[in-house]
Amino acid sequence: MKLTLTPTGTVNTIDGHQQARIWHGETDSGVRVKVWIAFIQPQTADPARLAAFEESLRQVKVERELVNFSMRMVI
Repeated sequence: MKLTLTPTGTVNTIDGHQQARIWHGETDSGVRVKVWIAFIQPQTADPARLAAFEESLRQVKVERELVNFSMRMVI
């Protein structure tokens, strides 16, 4: 399965302490998904590519919501 993801500006708290950005996406078969991503680790050592990646992500406006949920509730 492959996912195509787009970042949103929404950041939620997971399990009472971990910040995660919500991304919306779709599988290669057309199923829409919502994904909470707490960490991203680019797989490159190229400083120019790392800087471009970080700048692109910083350009997404962050809208923090007072939402908290337990990972036990997620399938």
